[in-house]
Parts: sequence; C-alpha cells; structure tokens
Amino acid sequence: MSPGGATMSESTRRAVVVLGVLTLLGGIAGIVYSAGQSFTAPGGARVGELMHLNPLGSWVSIGLGGLTIVAGWRRSITLAFVAVAGFAACVVAVTLGANRDVNPLGGTASTVGFHLGPGVGVLALALAERAASRATAADLEPRSSDDPEHQRS
Repeated sequence: MSPGGATMSESTRRAVVVLGVLTLLGGIAGIVYSAGQSFTAPGGARVGELMHLNPLGSWVSIGLGGLTIVAGWRRSITLAFVAVAGFAACVVAVTLGANRDVNPLGGTASTVGFHLGPGVGVLALALAERAASRATAADLEPRSSDDPEHQRS
C-alpha cells in the first residue's frame, strides 16, 4: 500500500507510466532542441512540430515525467496527484507568460497542451482508481443488523 492508502491496479499503473514516459521523452527532445539557448529564455526553442520549450521548461518536463513514472511504478495515487499539481503549475505558468517577456518555461499554447494532456490523463486515472478503491472498501465493511440493505439479503 502507498502512504496515501490506495494503490493502482495493473492497467492504471501501466497507463500512468506511459504518460510519464511520453512527458519524459518530450522533455529530452526539448533539451536537444534548446541546446545553446539561455536557460530561462522567454521564447523557447521549437521542439519539432510539437511545442516550444527553453532548457528550464525541458528539465521541468523531464522531472514531471520522472515523477509520473515513479508514481506508476510504486502504484502511488498520492504521487500521481503530486505530478498532476506539477502539470497544472506548468499550464498556469505558460498560460500567464506566453505573450510576455516573463515566460519561465519558454512555452506557447502548444506547450500548454503538452502539459495539459498528461496532467488530465493522470488526474482521471488517479480519481477513477481512488473511487474504485473506496467502493471496494465500502463493500468490505461489515454491516450492522439494523442496516436495511443487510436485512434484505
């Protein structure tokens, strides 16, 4: 069991790891394409046809991808929620700084989509898994004899 109590099923674990790997690969591509650029350049380098990232944005993506992989590997819903918070922070930072001189991740609207996709995906998986574990726990609780559902059985 994870420190938060609930753990992930095998299919959820695999899906979370895949989202983490894709984010990690996007961050690595960002490092390659932004080589030679200032670490916090407001206008990030174009990463193929996918998005824009500066080196800081690339390293943040690598970190979030790694955290998401660890969450899946350890089957930790709590770590998955921490990763979702990180993705949300990236979305807010890029959205607020996209057309300004202060853009810490060097991103554009496509970068918002790059972080929004795995963030929403991991959030949906973690919420579904948490709801399933709570439903299972409720089914396992002993019922009292004055419980109307127990009397129908």
